[in-house]
Amino acid sequence: MRCFSTFESSERLRFHVRTELCDVEEPRELEGINGQQKILLEQRVSSRKSMEENWYIVYDILFPGAARPRSPCESRYDPGYDCC
Repeated sequence: MRCFSTFESSERLRFHVRTELCDVEEPRELEGINGQQKILLEQRVSSRKSMEENWYIVYDILFPGAARPRSPCESRYDPGYDCC
């Protein structure tokens, strides 16, 4: 990465890279998902696993190393929240 700009599409990124008009910037953490996470999220979910198991797989991809909530329905803002 050179300038750490973000783009709406791969085509715009390729055009930007080809023009080489950007300035080299210091590395910094980017918001959002990285390329590896994108690839993992694009894979199909397993029909052999429950919706809850698949939800936790996605959670683990998006928040690596974070403690899992007790339930996919858990709300941090309302501990009494329940879902059906």
